[in-house]
Amino acid sequence: MTFVYNNRLGFLVLKKIEKRLHEPKKRKGDSGYKRRKRMPREGMLIQMDSSFHQWLENIPEDWYLITMIDDATNELLFAKFFYKDTSFNNMEVIRKVVENKGLFMSLYVDKASHFKTTRYGGLHYDVSIEQEEIHIENPFKDLGITLIPANSPQAKGRIERNFGTFQDRLINEMWLAKIKDYRGANSFLREVFISYWNKRFKRRPRVKGSVYRSDRGINLDLVFTKR
Repeated sequence: MTFVYNNRLGFLVLKKIEKRLHEPKKRKGDSGYKRRKRMPREGMLIQMDSSFHQWLENIPEDWYLITMIDDATNELLFAKFFYKDTSFNNMEVIRKVVENKGLFMSLYVDKASHFKTTRYGGLHYDVSIEQEEIHIENPFKDLGITLIPANSPQAKGRIERNFGTFQDRLINEMWLAKIKDYRGANSFLREVFISYWNKRFKRRPRVKGSVYRSDRGINLDLVFTKR
């Protein structure tokens, strides 16, 4: 039997876990890596990554949670569950952020991701054919967004640490809300969890003022398409 404290609802929940959905990460020793400072203003740097995990206990298959956060504020800009981590699914998430917040200056992604290279088999989904069709770097050129590949896991450590929190808090929140499928899980993200997360974890930027730019006059249907 495991007691789980729910901050949003404010009470202790007695939960019987028949199988382990996830294990807490062990704290590592000091690696000597110095954390870089956050960007001073909103919209200067957006981090994007995906986490492959069993998010719902009644569905044994692992799904991808693709998320984007603002480096300056830790604001969760958008998140969605997908069965596959494809170029098109990543583009859907990026487009939602552009529609909701505006154009940002730069996007920080995994250097090994399909934004730059090809993945093979299993977790590393093969997108070589898809890359040839979509030319995934072209939309960033059209929008004036700089694509930055991370050189190390520590470089995008903030979004990695957020995934650790998601794998605890989000799983428990969806269990409490009796979410049974990923359609419901995505509705829960949009309608409840993103707002809850930002009220709890969003912080003020070091410098006031946003550098997000309007997407007015840009046909996003033409930008996010096959080339």
